[in-house]
Amino acid sequence: MRRDPDYCVWYCKCKKSTGKPIAVFTPEDRKLTWHSTLPKKITNTLVSVEMSFNNTIPIAKKSGATTILNIWTIDGSECD
Repeated sequence: MRRDPDYCVWYCKCKKSTGKPIAVFTPEDRKLTWHSTLPKKITNTLVSVEMSFNNTIPIAKKSGATTILNIWTIDGSECD
């Protein structure tokens, strides 16, 4: 069984005017932050991603998202 994702990411067009329309939600601590690009803690890490249409979490649905990107960080032992 796959563990919960480390991050859930989606785009919110209503936040476009703020310059930070990318939502990054951390399910472990239920923290939501807004960004102009993906944070380096995600882009500089080995990850596994999964994306599917019409499959989103409630907090993302509130901002109008119909699709989210689930991201799992991978440590070296998972690559063997």
